[in-house]
Amino acid sequence: MKLGNSNGNNRNKKYLTKKIRLTTEPNIEKAEEFNTWFEENYKYLVEQEKRRQVYNEDVFNDTYLKIYDKVLYGANVEDYKKYFSRSYFTNYYQNNIIQSKKKNISMEDNVSNKEDETKEETERKVLKDMERDELITEIFEYVKVHYTIQEFELFKIYTFLKKQSMSYKKLSAITHLSTQYISSTISKIKNDITTNEELKQKRKELLK
Repeated sequence: MKLGNSNGNNRNKKYLTKKIRLTTEPNIEKAEEFNTWFEENYKYLVEQEKRRQVYNEDVFNDTYLKIYDKVLYGANVEDYKKYFSRSYFTNYYQNNIIQSKKKNISMEDNVSNKEDETKEETERKVLKDMERDELITEIFEYVKVHYTIQEFELFKIYTFLKKQSMSYKKLSAITHLSTQYISSTISKIKNDITTNEELKQKRKELLK
């Protein structure tokens, strides 16, 4: 499906999409090129994730839509296969983390009901959780600003999955990055975070 005229006479013209956002004819063409590539490689991409035992249809389709949207609004993607694989990998594990958190919250709620926690105790726990989430968010923002996207994504995934026995070796098998690179990257970021005075102070306040 092509949007705009097919003669390339309006390459600098801007278009409004259904989301009321501006894009351009070249971006529309790139998005359609990605769409064509995805259709032609759909079966291969599905089989690839099934072989890795990480296929989730909803996450798979959501990844396609997110990349299509990015390309439509100007993202420069040179290697569709590599970009899709890494995007799906990140989305898949983020989805697992969200589902795991929902399950843990449900279990915690059940335990709380059985123990008949007082309102004051519950409020303190919620406040602590909010403070902890705020600290985690600040740490991720710090890493995102000071490191490359690949290093940031690697650290984020490792952080979320370390409680699920995610080793450097397993992470290497999934990301196709060397264990030495993963180890040095994670260690470098950890050291940076632990020596940052502002983050250190906030961790101390959280532990009070």
